[in-house]
Amino acid sequence: MEDLKDIDIIVATRIDNHERAMNAFLMYRFFKEHTINSRFIFVEDSASPFLQSCIPIEETDKMYFEQNSYCVDPDSSHQQNDGFFRKSRSYNIGIEKSEREYLLFLDLDLVITGNLDRFFDFKPGSYCVIENWTQVGQNIGNTSCFRLPIGKYTSVFKKFEKNPKKYLEKYHIEQIYLSAQIQDQVFWPTEWCKSFKHNLLPSWPFRIWRPAKLPKNTSIVAFTGKPDPDDVIKGKWPVKNSQIYKKFYKQLKTPQWVLDNWL
Repeated sequence: MEDLKDIDIIVATRIDNHERAMNAFLMYRFFKEHTINSRFIFVEDSASPFLQSCIPIEETDKMYFEQNSYCVDPDSSHQQNDGFFRKSRSYNIGIEKSEREYLLFLDLDLVITGNLDRFFDFKPGSYCVIENWTQVGQNIGNTSCFRLPIGKYTSVFKKFEKNPKKYLEKYHIEQIYLSAQIQDQVFWPTEWCKSFKHNLLPSWPFRIWRPAKLPKNTSIVAFTGKPDPDDVIKGKWPVKNSQIYKKFYKQLKTPQWVLDNWL
């Protein structure tokens, strides 16, 4: 890929295990190798910061720590975990700290497989996002990768902060909230961003011996849920002990392109 210049890279995450720490480190190393004059803004959702011990960041990079406090009502039906909807707050911190024209947001469970320059040139001035692979045609974005013009949509995040309980109960998932609030969202071309599980993994039983193929024009592959990139490299698709029967069809072969772009 060509080197990107003068960009802020925001990583919003919770580092609570070795796997996530390694993912953060690999993404940091990748972008430092392929960008010029870029700056990382790490936003760690944790009361006990762990990220700084994993990544030897440069002087120009920044780290912020804030434990999410949205879901504090023990009687709430959305008390799934204290990180629920934490992305929205993390995004707002990144926007406040950035000095760039655009911010490109990338989840940690992505494998970068191609050029990213076009993600900055596409539809100037627009909020661009992946069309969610499981809700095609419903105008729902998947926020694994999106680009945000600085200053244009800050009210969307501040609106949520003023009444988080209301919007948690109404939308449940932050990407549905964003899709509802940003009416002029634009989807990336479908070939640019693919889901490993929903787009690339062959159907059963072919996946047992046939690895997932990478489309020629794809720059980002998302590994939502399981398997994640480390699982795929090991040729494993983890299942719960209580669902051991799923091992029958949750099988896969390791594609070479994952090895080439992840390790």
